[in-house]
Amino acid sequence: MSLGPAGAPQVATNPVDAGAAAEQAAFNAAMRADTEEALSAFLQSHPSGPLADIARRERDRLSKQAALTPIRSAPAPASTKPILLAAFGDWSAYVARTGDEKNCYIMSLPHDRIPAVASRGRVYAFISERPTQNVKNEVAFILGFQGNPDGAASAAIDGQSFDLALRDDHAYVKNEAQQPSFVAAAREGSILTVRTPNPRGSITIDTYSLTGFSQALDRMTSECN
Repeated sequence: MSLGPAGAPQVATNPVDAGAAAEQAAFNAAMRADTEEALSAFLQSHPSGPLADIARRERDRLSKQAALTPIRSAPAPASTKPILLAAFGDWSAYVARTGDEKNCYIMSLPHDRIPAVASRGRVYAFISERPTQNVKNEVAFILGFQGNPDGAASAAIDGQSFDLALRDDHAYVKNEAQQPSFVAAAREGSILTVRTPNPRGSITIDTYSLTGFSQALDRMTSECN
């Protein structure tokens, strides 16, 4: 894995997931263009997921800069594009900076999705740290659909289960106090399985490999600490 021509990150993808590769290519092109128009076009085609979150923040930054240009007396804090720190197995570590703030995270794509419907959006698992907000090892999943907040969802690591809370198209470990236990289990585990109720009333199952999780997490932690 390598950085793109302008230093944009290349997300580790399953070879069979052509959609994820196409999304990454569109993201790289929008970030290289570095204009509100290009980022808005990317978001119109890819409205959710970690790359969409990054593109949306970058677009908002450009919009604020444009609004301040006639009256700005001091430069606004610089915001940099996410930088790929390293890739380990099925997980990759990134860092993004805005002024003195750092946002570090690791992410992965599922190896298997049931059902693998074409209409579903992008699906990711990621762990993030934001030191200035005292956020450490926050566990989150992008579902690719709007979750029912009253639905029962769970994540299991080699048989150890954690309840999830659903909000919009995200899922989080319901009991925040269990996040360290989740991370510890993921370090020792091999397979992560996420079960969530989908809008059709059935259960969606996403399966992630944990190969490289520990190394990616250590690299993220060393960067953000």
